[in-house]
Amino acid sequence: MGLNKSGELGYTIGYRVNGVSALFGPKGNSSGKLKLTAPYYMSFVDGDIRRDMTCAISQLGTDKNTNEFKESMLGNTPFALYCSKWDYRKMMENKTWYAAVLASDQKVSSGINVVKMRYPQILLMYAEVVNELHGKDAAAAGCSLTATGALKEIHDRAFAASDKRETAWNELMQKEFFDAIVMENAWELAGEGVRKYDLIRWNLLSEKIDEFKTTYTNAVYNATYPKYVNFKYRTDNPMYIDMTSLVFGNKVGGEYQNKAFFGAETDDSSQKNLKVNLPSISSGLNNAVKNRYLLPIASTTISTSNGKLHNSYGYSD
Repeated sequence: MGLNKSGELGYTIGYRVNGVSALFGPKGNSSGKLKLTAPYYMSFVDGDIRRDMTCAISQLGTDKNTNEFKESMLGNTPFALYCSKWDYRKMMENKTWYAAVLASDQKVSSGINVVKMRYPQILLMYAEVVNELHGKDAAAAGCSLTATGALKEIHDRAFAASDKRETAWNELMQKEFFDAIVMENAWELAGEGVRKYDLIRWNLLSEKIDEFKTTYTNAVYNATYPKYVNFKYRTDNPMYIDMTSLVFGNKVGGEYQNKAFFGAETDDSSQKNLKVNLPSISSGLNNAVKNRYLLPIASTTISTSNGKLHNSYGYSD
């Protein structure tokens, strides 16, 4: 793609920047077409660095009260977390990319190419195939790497300390191996445009969407999500939140500021996220026909086929 000429990674998909600033230019209202969810955020094992690399629970914008451009917490937005894999702040490390960010108005044509396949995706596919053909602990012909070894390579990379890696790995391996592959796929590849098609290939799309809805509903009714996220701003640069200071649960007080988090839905009188927003997600998937993720054939295509083509899956012509 051409830098500053095409491409919306960092804009349509990415960390949200909302407002004019000297650092990032007149961005207006960037990002937002791809969102992640509370059940996904909460599914990460403690210490997995991919959670914060993938899920953004904050945004940059102009404060309505102070008119300051600074980072703020999103709050209780369980179906509207931004994907932080593409972030203007990371572009600052590359002079050419950063110049494109500053030169743009309300939309950045970043020129960042879509990654077609990363090495972890290859390892996941390898683990899946070898497990099906030889089992999880046997190597494929001509290769010494087992399915377990391939999956462990991906999982280990996500943890800094060896004790945390081993603990997390042992917890993961208590599941059936294929289920472990499915989960690792989610933690590793979210926001990259491949998981939906893997779920379709596994015939798990409908099941996983239903599972997400059930998980969120149960968490609200059982009050298992933290009600607040407590945080401090960085002392060296008070424009940004100190992400190492986060404390989830009840209000901490003292030097901490706080924002309502996913658990606030439990005591919310309207419970709009639970009762309005959640049912609207993939609402047509299992109505007329279960797992109806295919789009209908266009009426113009049907009419010009002279009776050869017709819609199915509950769609009319």
